[in-house]
Amino acid sequence: MSDQVFRSIATIMLLGIVLCCIGTRFRAFAETPVSFADVQRIVVMRCQTCHSETPTQQDIYEAPKGVKLDDAQEIKFYSAKIMQQVVTLKLMPLGNVTQITEEERAAIGSWVAAGAKID
Repeated sequence: MSDQVFRSIATIMLLGIVLCCIGTRFRAFAETPVSFADVQRIVVMRCQTCHSETPTQQDIYEAPKGVKLDDAQEIKFYSAKIMQQVVTLKLMPLGNVTQITEEERAAIGSWVAAGAKID
């Protein structure tokens, strides 16, 4: 078998593994019910230090990009962006300054995947 054929097969196998893992991760979100109260607790501890009308994080004087997560309606409104930034890309909290855990990220992902209900 030539090197090029071997590399092609290896690339296809690796891509299959990656896609399988991604699918499993998002299925797990959908199967694990998480209450809004649990998500709100995470948001208060990990996100509101910056994303609030009155940020408490040192050297943050206003909510970045105007994203405020002070109440249920705001959290729901930004749920897709939270999913993208916190769960998928893991860019927030910036530098993980508030030390969000993988379990907390997964809980947020589960809540959003289930429809981001706040009742």
